[in-house]
Amino acid sequence: MANTDAASSHPRNARYRGVRPRAPAEPSFEVASVRPNKSGQDWTRFALQPGGRFTATNFTLKELLRLVYQVKDFQLQGGPGWINSERFDIVAKAGGNLPPLASPDAASGEPSLTSLMIRSLLAERFKLAPHHTRDAGPVPIICAGNGPNRPEAGPATHPVNG
Repeated sequence: MANTDAASSHPRNARYRGVRPRAPAEPSFEVASVRPNKSGQDWTRFALQPGGRFTATNFTLKELLRLVYQVKDFQLQGGPGWINSERFDIVAKAGGNLPPLASPDAASGEPSLTSLMIRSLLAERFKLAPHHTRDAGPVPIICAGNGPNRPEAGPATHPVNG
């Protein structure tokens, strides 16, 4: 009689062989809309409302990145030329109430759930690939596409001027 490992040959375990556990999903909104704002105004509005609603009105992508990554202008590098000029309106809905944008323990350096959700949304919609450095130096932002409703595509390699 052949020596077999009974646990690995059990039919119930067969479906798990060769399957790797999934990486935890990035926090995300249930639904979201990102649209260009063509109002020509220079004011912005940012709101976290009861019920998990998030709105950002008339923001440039660079302004949003500064907010959710808690960085200064000089710390952002790369990105397309329109990152500092074209404005967008974002409306998103989470599954429940959103915590404040700033982490309850800002000293820990951990971003809040809301920041993570907005980062995930920006990465998805604008095809961002942020790269962090340990020395809190510049955060290069690479855009694989040209964002929502952009006719051209391709990576941008020129620096963002603050």
